[in-house]
Amino acid sequence: MIDPALLRPGRFDMLLEFSPPDETQRAEIFKIHLRGKPAADDVDPKTLARMTEGATGADIMRICESAALLALTDYIGKGKNADSSEPKMIRMIDFQNAIESR
Repeated sequence: MIDPALLRPGRFDMLLEFSPPDETQRAEIFKIHLRGKPAADDVDPKTLARMTEGATGADIMRICESAALLALTDYIGKGKNADSSEPKMIRMIDFQNAIESR
C-alpha cells in the first residue's frame, strides 16, 4: 500500500506494477542465492521453484537464509562444532521446512 499523499501531482505520478517471477525466473533466483553455499546434492532449484509459486525475489532470499539457519541449527543440535570434519550442508528438507514456515 502506498500512502495517497505520495501520489499527489508532482511526487510519484506513475505507478509500476511488477508481477512475481515465473517458475523459470524463480529457479534462476534460487541459483543466485545458492551460489557459494554448501548445498547438498539433493537441492534442486527447479524443484524449489515449483514449490514457491507466487514468491518474490525477496521471499526466495529469505527462504534460502532460513534453510541455511535450519541446517546450522540441526548441525549444532547433533553436537557438531566448527572443528568437525563432517561438512555442514543445506539439505532439501531444510528448504522444504523453510518454505512451509513462510
